[in-house]
Amino acid sequence: MTSRTVRLFAVAFPVVAYLFYAIAFFLWQGYPLPSVHDEFSYILAADTFSHLRFANPTPPAWQSFESIHINMVPTYVSMYPPAQGLFLAIGQILTGHPWWGVVLSGALFLLAAGWAFRAWLPAPWAFAATLVTMCFLIGTYWTMSYWGGNVTALGGALVLGAVGYIRTRNQVSDWVFWATGCSLLICARPYSGGILILLSVAKLIRVFLLRRRTEPQGSRSFIRAFSLGAIPTAALAIVWVAAYCQSTTGKPYIFPYFENIRQYQMRRAFHWQKNRTPPPYRHASMEKVYRGLLRKDIPLDEQYRGMADSFVNLYGGKRILVAGLLFLPFAWGGAFRWVLLSTAIGFAAILCIPFIHPHYYAAYSAFLVLSWVQGVRSFFDRRLLGQTLSLVAVSLLAAVLLLQLARKPFRPLDTPAWASQRDSLIRKLSSSGEKHLILVDYDATHNFHKEWVYNPADFASAPVLWARSWTPDKNAALAQAYPDRKLWVLHPDRSLELLPYNPEGNH
Repeated sequence: MTSRTVRLFAVAFPVVAYLFYAIAFFLWQGYPLPSVHDEFSYILAADTFSHLRFANPTPPAWQSFESIHINMVPTYVSMYPPAQGLFLAIGQILTGHPWWGVVLSGALFLLAAGWAFRAWLPAPWAFAATLVTMCFLIGTYWTMSYWGGNVTALGGALVLGAVGYIRTRNQVSDWVFWATGCSLLICARPYSGGILILLSVAKLIRVFLLRRRTEPQGSRSFIRAFSLGAIPTAALAIVWVAAYCQSTTGKPYIFPYFENIRQYQMRRAFHWQKNRTPPPYRHASMEKVYRGLLRKDIPLDEQYRGMADSFVNLYGGKRILVAGLLFLPFAWGGAFRWVLLSTAIGFAAILCIPFIHPHYYAAYSAFLVLSWVQGVRSFFDRRLLGQTLSLVAVSLLAAVLLLQLARKPFRPLDTPAWASQRDSLIRKLSSSGEKHLILVDYDATHNFHKEWVYNPADFASAPVLWARSWTPDKNAALAQAYPDRKLWVLHPDRSLELLPYNPEGNH
């Protein structure tokens, strides 16, 4: 085999293996059903983008359709930055279902990670690093749901690879990839991604200063490549983001996320802040959610334990994390100091947030793997235990990795019963040929994680709409606003029986 064939295999094998896994997973279990508030919000974004628009008009009687992580005014949109929704929309447009957008973003992340690792490691070690990266995707919510970290991780991998290549060869395409990665980070997770962008800028400035001191001609080529690659790419991204913000919030510099915070949120963003004064809520069920998200009823030690467990389970499991941490000190030195510092600073940054999920760290996932693998490589090269024992140590780590991958792939989907029931109702009513509007009436003891009231982007064509049951006069006004729909009342905490709407008494 030629060296080019070997390189192609090293890049393609993890991606193809992941795609085969995704297809096998789909054939075995079908599409995952959304059940988390964030997932429904991202799916709304995907549905909006698949209609080739940034935002949807506010529907009539919008107060009855309010839901978690959704903006109803000034436009009807997801509150989240647009990158995840864009990838889901690509899946929806190309295949008819947004889940394939999750698979696409995962495959591109692996491709970008393999490319990035080649900028920092010899080919065999870069291949090994890409295989380790698959641990984040196989059998985890990054593939089995709609709110994982693939898109953010893709942006981080592009930045990591671009910095590595700019450091050694400085081509225009490297700057295009860097600006693309930065754009994805801002459009996926602006806080953790923004910190990574600043870290990469600091590294690139240092590279430029060193080059100017040692190679006068090199500094000019550095500026030329930056001007031809990064500036046009970043300019296009800035224009696109400004247009998106203008369409969704009416201001070219305000994301829908901040509008949602203003209207609904009471939880603080960082530990050193105070929780916000609760805004006036129209629905008790909405207020219950946002008070519940404060997690005051969960002891702090239990919260931290749960966050730590979810973080460890996603990033390779306890065995891989412990083994990786043991090898990390050997990675310190030379250009890898920036990689390790970025890995640590990124982790410190997310610890400033009161409650975290593993995908909050996704921008640094390729950095974490690179740090692990470089530590193992350095340990092996130094042969601190002698060649034989070093080989044994590295082989044991590889065995742990293979065992971790072997037990994860086909874990059954843990779909909550209520999510399946909601989906079954939608399918049943959609097949009737009529249009329906369901008033959801929650009990006082309702579990706020089980949210039924989510709707598609296009109200007019949707066969089923979900609304919150309100006061009799508000429900009557809602019925008048949608005269073409058959109205039902659902008490999901008591029964799944749909009751015909009766203005006199079942609201």
